Amino acid sequence: MKKIISLMAVVAFMVVALQTTAQITFGVKAGLNMANISQNYKVADEEMPTKMGIAFHGGLAVDYALSEKMSIQSGLLFTIKGYNVDLDEWAKELDAEFDVSGIELEGSSTARLNYLEIPIHFAYGINDKLQLFAGPYVAIGFGGKAKSDITLKFDGQSEPLENETVTLKSVIGEADYTDLADDEDIINGLDFGLNVGLGYKVTPAILVNAGYSLGLGNLNPSKIKDYADYEPKDYKMSNNVISLSVTYLFGK
Repeated sequence: MKKIISLMAVVAFMVVALQTTAQITFGVKAGLNMANISQNYKVADEEMPTKMGIAFHGGLAVDYALSEKMSIQSGLLFTIKGYNVDLDEWAKELDAEFDVSGIELEGSSTARLNYLEIPIHFAYGINDKLQLFAGPYVAIGFGGKAKSDITLKFDGQSEPLENETVTLKSVIGEADYTDLADDEDIINGLDFGLNVGLGYKVTPAILVNAGYSLGLGNLNPSKIKDYADYEPKDYKMSNNVISLSVTYLFGK
């Protein structure tokens, strides 16, 4: 965490120092997220079978032109991440667990996490239209929702399995589960990682980006009150997002 903060501080210093020579342009940005999570649990049975869910992002964009080919791209985005539970894979796991066949799950189970995110991309123009970009991001979470409405079907019978909505509370630092209601849960309110991708200039003012966001933070809390044996590295869950966006820069 200290390394990430130090990196962001260095980048911020570079941006301020370069403003004297950079051409700064502001704009707006919006697009789609195809969001999922990666999991690395010490107890593998606790990992969920997940798949991508569709969400969106949008907000302010800033472009610092350093030269004809190089720029720093940043901004402030509202972005939604999360995942969908893969019910078909879950049904297969239940088949194996209970040594039966024919279990079906219908409905949906989703989690959506809300963030304010600051990306800092270093972009390089391959030619007049195409560019590569890469750089870190840091995001502050402000809650979300996990919704499940699942019906189990087996041997000609249907039965509700889950039907609930859970409010996800973002907490930075120690999580206190004793203060939660039955329909609440906690996620880590700090996310960070790396973005890479390709950009295409449709016009000088319009930029289309396709990118991949690799989350390096842990969605599970860094510390749990009154649970000394908790090790967050044993319960690693991180955001992964494929994004497609359009940026419009004013005055270009």
